[in-house]
Amino acid sequence: MIGMPKIFLATILMTLRIPSAGSLKDRRHVVKSLIDLLRKRLNVSVTDLGPDNTWDLAYIAVASVTSSAKEAEAMLDAVERHVLLAEAKNGFEVISFDREVECYGQVES
Repeated sequence: MIGMPKIFLATILMTLRIPSAGSLKDRRHVVKSLIDLLRKRLNVSVTDLGPDNTWDLAYIAVASVTSSAKEAEAMLDAVERHVLLAEAKNGFEVISFDREVECYGQVES
């Protein structure tokens, strides 16, 4: 019997401060620009987790599925690098990155 292949889920939760946002419209513009950048350049899944009623704070989640732990870590490194490069240009500050790689499909003996 052939075993189930391992897959690796790479996730990163970013907390951003958006000091330039004077309205929810400003916040949405900054967040949408970052989400579009990450989707376009890295082909990852990205979503805005809120909070919807706060102008100057955003939680952004990024996820990607890979076939190796090394590839998953490299993807998270690339996400962080792109976010840090976009930080000054797009008017936000990174408060934190919380990253994790989970393995699925591992057959236990």
